[in-house]
Formats: sequence, structure tokens, C-alpha cells
Amino acid sequence: MAANSNSFIRVRLHFDYPPPAVVDCRMCWLLLDLNTCRVVADLESIIREKFEFSPRSILNLFIEDCYLPHTERIFVVRDNDSVRVKVDSLAPVNGHSSCPDTSSKNCRKRQRPTEEDGPGGDGVSVEWKEKKRKKRNKEWEAKQALDDEMKKSKEKCTEKKRKKAEKNSPADTPKPASTKKTPASIIQPAKGTKKPYVNKNT
Repeated sequence: MAANSNSFIRVRLHFDYPPPAVVDCRMCWLLLDLNTCRVVADLESIIREKFEFSPRSILNLFIEDCYLPHTERIFVVRDNDSVRVKVDSLAPVNGHSSCPDTSSKNCRKRQRPTEEDGPGGDGVSVEWKEKKRKKRNKEWEAKQALDDEMKKSKEKCTEKKRKKAEKNSPADTPKPASTKKTPASIIQPAKGTKKPYVNKNT
């Protein structure tokens, strides 16, 4: 039993704000197995898991207002120590929080320049609006020019085909004479049993 009691310590946790798992309490006891915890970071991960903190939340631990570094061995924490748990979220980058709790739709939006970038109607600088408008006009003009060019080349192609068809049309070229002769209508005497009367006297 003595060996088992040496591998466990009991610590008192003080949270700045109630954790998600225990919303009505800011102080809790925690039994810590020294065989599974090697460094302070292991204790942080146990607290994060047991008290249902977000995986992106950063836990900072303090004993008597002294910070416990993540890489410090767990033996710095002793039995019945009071550990203060301070929870921070990841620092926002470019005005956006990278925390998954915020909706991904908001994180994907592009930030517009603010009022400090220049005077504008709704916080957007006049220069930025002008640049955007000019760029849009250039793109539209380039598209129109490309469309016109494609239309002209298509018209040229159809014109060439039409001219070629007219050149080879049967109206302009004479037809070659056919080799098959059509029989002319010939009056043939009717075949009969009677011979025609031939006057031999004359």
C-alpha cells in the first residue's frame, strides 16, 4: 500500500472561471498518478480532458503565483498543493480567432481596411474603392475586347466558307455532258399481220 500511495498525489485546482464540466464550481480536487504524468504538460492535458476544455485552449498552471513551465518535471507539484489554472485561448491572427468554436464562415471572410486606413463611407478607404472600380473596369474591357475579337474571327471564318461555297456552287459551273444517250422518239410501224399495200405498177 505504501508504494501505491507514493505514486499518487492530491492537488487542489483553482480556476479563474468555472470549467465547462463543472459550471457552478471554481475549485476542485484532482488525484494525480505520477506514473502516467511525467511533466507539467501531462497535468495540463489531464485537466483539459477531465474538465472538458477545448483542445485549442491554452492552460497555464501556477503554484503560489509562480508559473509552472510545461517542460518541468511533475515532481515540482507536491501532495496537497494548490494549483491555479488560468485558461487562455489562442491569440487571434490578423483580427481573426483561429479557435474552432467560432464559425468557420466568419474565419473565411476577408478583412476590409478599417477607418484608420483612410476616410471612407463605411470604414473603407476611398482609394481602395477607386482601385477596385478601376480593376473591375479593366477586366470588363479586356473581356469585351476578347469577345469582339472572337466574334470578328468567327465572322471571317463564316465569310470564307460562304465564298468558297459560292465558288464551288453548281449554278456557276457548267455540268459535264452525260455519256448516256437518251433515245429520240422514233415512230415505228405497228406490227401487224398484213403487209402494207405496195403499188408495183408505178
